[in-house]
Amino acid sequence: MERYWLSREGRDAVAVFVLGWAADHRMIEHLTPTLAAKGYDMVAIYDFRPPQKAAAGGSLFGGDLGAELGLAAYGRRALVAWSFGVWAAERLFPGSQWDRAVALCGSPLPLDERFGLGRRRISLTLRGVQSGGMEEFFSRSLAESYRRLEPLLPLWPGRDAPQCADELEHLAALAAQPYAPSINWDRALVGSRDMIFPPANLSACWGPVAELHDMPHYPFDNTDILLSRAF
Repeated sequence: MERYWLSREGRDAVAVFVLGWAADHRMIEHLTPTLAAKGYDMVAIYDFRPPQKAAAGGSLFGGDLGAELGLAAYGRRALVAWSFGVWAAERLFPGSQWDRAVALCGSPLPLDERFGLGRRRISLTLRGVQSGGMEEFFSRSLAESYRRLEPLLPLWPGRDAPQCADELEHLAALAAQPYAPSINWDRALVGSRDMIFPPANLSACWGPVAELHDMPHYPFDNTDILLSRAF
C-alpha cells in the first residue's frame, strides 16, 4: 500500500484521499494548490496489491494508519474516498474521527449486487484486464478526463495490467470477508454517468446522504462539485 503526501507543510487541516483500484496520486495532484489555499495538507492512499507484491509492502490492515500518518496533529481532518477506496477506508480507519467524510462513486459493500458492483461485474472486469489490458477500463472510468490523464497511465509506479489484475483479485477477496462499516459518512456523491459503479446501486446504498451529480466515475475534474461538497 502506498502513502503519498502531495503536500505536508504542517497546515491546520489534512485531507486524506483513499483512492480506488489501479489509481495513483497523480490522479488528484491538480487539486493540491486549491486545497493548500484552503489550509489543507494532502495525502493519497492507494495500491492495494497483496503486501508481497506491492511497492511499499506491509499488511493492508496492520497497525494504526491514522497514527502512522500523524492525523492527531491536525485540527481538522477530512476523509475523501473514491470507488473501491470507500471500502478500503472503512478497513483502514475503523476508529478514526473525521470532521468531514465524503464518499465518491463508491460503496462500503462493493461485492453486493444491490449496493455495489456485484461479483459478476468484478469478474468480467478482471477477465477483460487479463485478456486486453487496462485501456477499456480507463476509458470507461475516466470518460472526458481520459485524454488529460492518458499520458500518465503507463507511468503508475510499478503496475502494469497483470499487476493491476493482482490488485483487483486481492481487493475482491478481502471485500468478501464480513465486516461492519463504522465510518459516519456525511455525503456520498454519485455520478449519473458512472459506468463502473451503477448509479442506482449507489443511490440505494447511501439513501438520504446520496447526491446525484452529472459526472462520470472519475470525479476529480468536477472541481466545483467536489470542492463545494467535500471541503
